[in-house]
Amino acid sequence: MPTPAPATQLHRVLVREELWVAEVASATHSQAIHYVSIVELKDGKMLRDARYYAEPFEAPEWRALWVERMDYYACDPCDFPRIQYRRRA
Repeated sequence: MPTPAPATQLHRVLVREELWVAEVASATHSQAIHYVSIVELKDGKMLRDARYYAEPFEAPEWRALWVERMDYYACDPCDFPRIQYRRRA
C-alpha cells in the first residue's frame, strides 16, 4: 500500500520576474517540516529549483531577542487542508 502524501500548507509565495520563492510547511503524523523553495524560470520553463528544509525549533537563548515568534507555522497535520495532486496525462 503506498504511503500517503504528507499534508502541505503554503504560507507565502513571492514572485519577482522569473524568480519564485515559496514558504511551505509539511507534516506527516510523526514529523513536521518547514521548507523554502526557490524556483528560477527562463522563457517560462523551470531552470532551477532549490529547496531548504528544517524541522521547527526554538531559537537559542543568545538569539531569542531578535526572534519574531510565528505561531501560525505550527504544524499539526490535522489542521492542514489536503491538497490533491493529479498526474498529467
